[in-house]
Amino acid sequence: MSSGVQISQSCIDEFFAMKKSKKYRYLVFHIDGEKVVEVEHKGERTAKYDEFVKLMTSENDDICRYGVYDYEYSYCVQGAPETKKEKMFLVSYCGENSPIRLKMLYSSSYDAFKSKMDGVGTYIQTTTADELADQKEVEYKLKKNERI
Repeated sequence: MSSGVQISQSCIDEFFAMKKSKKYRYLVFHIDGEKVVEVEHKGERTAKYDEFVKLMTSENDDICRYGVYDYEYSYCVQGAPETKKEKMFLVSYCGENSPIRLKMLYSSSYDAFKSKMDGVGTYIQTTTADELADQKEVEYKLKKNERI
């Protein structure tokens, strides 16, 4: 990674377990000791989006995290029945009150981290819990690339 931060093998392994076998609903990652990205939280398939948002953010908006979420939504093309879809998206969250050094560390490590999350097609960068909690906006971003 350009910041010198490494990605632990467990991050990659857990991500592929989530992607291939649908083992988790979400994963939350943090940079441990400014040296390595580690898995901090894993959400079972029954976990709700609100739980993910709560783990990604803080009341004081003073933390940074990466997260991957396997989002389920309904999609309807004109003239066709409604279908259920699942798409994974990657979030980079740096709270507005996070220390500048922490924001710089996460932003300089993001592209390299993103490259390890093979198969994720939607990326969200946010600085507030409200932005991340807005499920309509998340669905809009996920549906933006749908074929019509």
